[in-house]
Amino acid sequence: DFIKMDTEGYEENILLGAKETIKRWKPILSFSAYHKPTDKERLPKIVKSIRPDYKITLNKFSEEDFYCE
Repeated sequence: DFIKMDTEGYEENILLGAKETIKRWKPILSFSAYHKPTDKERLPKIVKSIRPDYKITLNKFSEEDFYCE
């Protein structure tokens, strides 16, 4: 399973809304983190609060996108 997001600043809302889906199915996540100044710090923390076992990395092609698995 895979969830990719570039939702113009709504990534946090989507992560929180998909909390149970992420917990249950552990999809690979890819999301942008440049729309808000706090995205690069806040979004990985949200992911870790949902799935502490995820490995979170910056996309090697763009330092504005995170990849979680």
